[in-house]
Parts: sequence; C-alpha cells; structure tokens
Amino acid sequence: MKDRIIGLLESYGKLIVISGIVIAALGLAVSYVFPNTVINTTDINVIEGSEFSIPLPPNSFVEYQCNSGTKPLNGIQVWISKQGAEFTDGKVIYEVYDSNGTLLGTGEQLLKDVDDPQYVYLPFTNMSECNGVLTIKFYFTGSEDAYPALIANKEVEIKDEYASTSVNGKRIEGNLKSSYIYFYHTYPLVFDLKVMLAIFVSVFFTLESKKKQKVIKHYE
Repeated sequence: MKDRIIGLLESYGKLIVISGIVIAALGLAVSYVFPNTVINTTDINVIEGSEFSIPLPPNSFVEYQCNSGTKPLNGIQVWISKQGAEFTDGKVIYEVYDSNGTLLGTGEQLLKDVDDPQYVYLPFTNMSECNGVLTIKFYFTGSEDAYPALIANKEVEIKDEYASTSVNGKRIEGNLKSSYIYFYHTYPLVFDLKVMLAIFVSVFFTLESKKKQKVIKHYE
C-alpha cells in the first residue's frame, strides 16, 4: 500500500503541484481584481446637547470646510431637518471644491426620501479625487414654500482641526454635526493563497531536484 501511494505521488505529484500553483495564482489574481469594499465611518462632530439649526432657504448656502488628508473622502454624513414640512421635488444640492476652488464632485438628496430629522449619507461624484482640504457647499432647490435646515452644534474641539462652517460666506460659531465616510479595499484569502503558492512552488522545485538526481544516478 505504501509503495502504491509513493508510486502515485511520483507519477502524478508534479501534475498535482502544477495544478495547485495555477489555482493559487488564479486565486490571487481574482482577489486583487475583485476586492471587498469596507466602509469606515469616522465620527467628527456628533456630540449632543448644544445643537442648533442652520436654515437653508432658497438663495442661501452653507459651506463646510474639512480635511481628509491623503485619503479620498467617499461622502459625508450630516443631519438634515425638514422642519416639519413635506416636500415633493425639494432637494439639498451639495458641491465639493478643493482648496483652489475647483469643483471636484457634486450630489443631491431628495427631501421626500428623508425622515425628519435624519442623519443622511451624502455621496458625491468623483469621490476618488476628493481628498485634502475640501469645501462642501450646500443649498436648497424646490418648488415648495418650505425649506430644510442643517443641524450643527457649538462644539469647538472636534476631530478635524480644519473644520469650519460658514453661512452665506460668513463663518459661524460651531460646526455641522458630521461624520466622514471612507472606503477601504480588503483582499480576501490573499495571505492564505500566498502561503499556498509558496508551498506548491517549493514542492515543485523539490520534485524537480529529485528528478535530476535520479537521472544523474542512472548514468553513473
């Protein structure tokens, strides 16, 4: 039985090892091409107790300056209040600018899809380019007579030292309640597949070495 197993390994071992190398290599390629996306929420200013509303009537705007560092900002969460009103086509428009005033991304949130109030995730276009010192501009459009508000608080010491909030170009005391959203990519089974690949490659060269030794002995 033992000799039979050894014979099978000698006959098919190389094929098994090569198949293992191919499977591990393909697995690594697939893991890198199709990574898992993990959402990370960083709370910046969420302390309760000193909240106040910043009305957002037509022809008014709120600007929030922040700094994401080298990481792309993949959206922001802010509190939106409908102030007890009902909306049909009303929406909050938001635009993202870099430190030079260049428009990087945009987005909009229909108010009819928002509870009153609600902590809303606001993604924007070209999120991969939105990093560093950014200014997010919010304004309202709609046919209704009512208008929404953004929720802020009077906390000064928050997790983003660059944060500041302005209404119609004038800085106010306090800041929008907010969290920053970041996406991270994870690569499932990459470590295991690398170990598997290393083992199979090692076995392959071991088999090749033994094969050469047998050939040499045969001609001695």
